Parts: sequence; C-alpha cells; structure tokens
Amino acid sequence: MQTHIEKLTQRFQQIDRERMQGLPFYNPHLHVEALGFEELDQAYIGTLITPWFINLLFLYKQQPQHAAVVGSKVPHALPSGEYDFMIGEDEELGRYDFISLASPVGIYKTQQQAEALAMQKLRNYLTPAGTEQVDEHPLVFIDRKNRSVSRRGFLSGNTRSEE
Repeated sequence: MQTHIEKLTQRFQQIDRERMQGLPFYNPHLHVEALGFEELDQAYIGTLITPWFINLLFLYKQQPQHAAVVGSKVPHALPSGEYDFMIGEDEELGRYDFISLASPVGIYKTQQQAEALAMQKLRNYLTPAGTEQVDEHPLVFIDRKNRSVSRRGFLSGNTRSEE
C-alpha cells in the first residue's frame, strides 16, 4: 500500500510545483497530503488534501481492464452506502476515482483544519450506516439566547455581547 500512497503524494506534489502555484484558487496555507488510506478488496480509499481541493480517493491496486471515460461516474459500495465517484486519470498514476469533499479550499487557514475535515468525511464514508459515530472534534455551539448583540455588531461580524 505504501508505494501507491507515496506515488500519489509525489505526483500531486509535482503537479503543485509545476502547474498550480499562483492560480487564483490556490491556497498557500495548505500542502499536498494523503491521509487515512485503508485497504479495501481491490483498492485503497483515503483522502487527498491539496492547495486546490480535498478529495476522497479510490486508488486501484491494479488498473481496471475495461475502458472508462474520464469525467463519468462509477458507483462504489462503502460501509455507509453506495456512492457515485467521478473517474479521473493521470499519465503517471493511471485511473483513480474520486469524490470532491471541498473545492475550492480557500476557507481553510491551516493544514490542521483541512485534515480535520478530510478525516471526518472519511470516517463518515467508512462507518456503516446506522452506527453512531463519536466526533473527536465536536462542534461547540454558543447559546445566543442570553447574549445581546447589536444589529451593527451582527452585520459587521462582531458578536460580542453589548454590556
């Protein structure tokens, strides 16, 4: 498995250096990283973070023999259900299938934010339907009933209480 993931990472690092830097949707706060890859019967599944997208990736152990149209969709059964993946292809990697988890990725200010999203989404896809998940990074909700925020504060993004 390691060689498949290393090859994927090296290839997208090359694409990053040669083609993507400087484009308007490029996020310099992120770098190429393959996360959470697990082995399935005929493939590996995990996430790929780049400065221009975060994808769920299905990497084949051996390239499929049948021809596929790049950009078309193919179903894959995962523990949480069946999903349509888009078919992608690279001259060095061959065919891979993917689901976009985030694109563009400009809202992520740190690699850790992107990693948290990628791993949460991966857990969602790999957790059998009906199984309760425990979120390692739970969202914290603020009780706004007891807070008084001015209209101006709300519109300007200042949600501190007016005391």
